[in-house]
Amino acid sequence: MAPTLTKRDVDQIKKEMQDEMTEQVTEQVTQKVTQQVTQKVTQQVTEELSKIFDQKLRDELQKLGFTQHQEPQGEACPSPSLAHVSTKGSNAPVDVSESDDDDHDHESDDDDLDDDLDDDLDDDVDDELSPLYVDTPFHLVAMGKVHNLGPTIHHQKIAADFVRVEVIEVIDG
Repeated sequence: MAPTLTKRDVDQIKKEMQDEMTEQVTEQVTQKVTQQVTQKVTQQVTEELSKIFDQKLRDELQKLGFTQHQEPQGEACPSPSLAHVSTKGSNAPVDVSESDDDDHDHESDDDDLDDDLDDDLDDDVDDELSPLYVDTPFHLVAMGKVHNLGPTIHHQKIAADFVRVEVIEVIDG
């Protein structure tokens, strides 16, 4: 004789199956909703952080004296300085009447130039490395030190939107 199921047994099996299916559907829906919420929150946080980063970058660049401006079409960018004029005479014209047989050491001219440059670099230097950007705030080309030397470099006036930097590390060049 085969076992018989009562209505009560059938109702119990039906309830267990419904509970199991409900649990599976609930788990799937929870996973899907969690995934969607996570994506949306991640997108919002990324956008907000990007806005904050952009603002802080603009503020930092403004502190360093960089301003965002567009050059009018057709006008060339002003030259930051003219020829280097050394206070030590290391850039004085070489007398072409001297012969190559002389004991004149041409490397000493370079040493004088290096000493002159080193003297200038010792003035008001920000020891912290600063990012150096080209064209856009997102095109980092180098890390360098900013030298706050005033409106002249080697006795030559420089444009207000120029600053003297010492490149320490080239990143994209």
